[in-house]
Amino acid sequence: MSQAFGVDPSRSHPAPLFNSDVQAPILIAVLFTASLLRPSWLGMGDVKLALLMLCGLHGATLMAVMLAVALAVGAALLFTIRRGREALRLALPLAPFMAAGSLLALLI
Repeated sequence: MSQAFGVDPSRSHPAPLFNSDVQAPILIAVLFTASLLRPSWLGMGDVKLALLMLCGLHGATLMAVMLAVALAVGAALLFTIRRGREALRLALPLAPFMAAGSLLALLI
């Protein structure tokens, strides 16, 4: 049916590697474990947000999380360059970066 609209289903997403049903529970398990081990680094809200992204992004969640972490690292580097060692004591929320990563994953 999708070919009737000129859409090739095999090219619906540029990275078919991210569409695996196995990667979703692994991603949630890794985030959950990180949240339990270091709650100051990653909160349970971030894990729940990743689970919500998993329900809505249909296979692009891993890419969205990777983009979110890359954006967060970039912002942390900018804070460190601008504020010096004082920036190392700041906590940076991950949720806005996860939202931006989700938007980027949808656009890619």
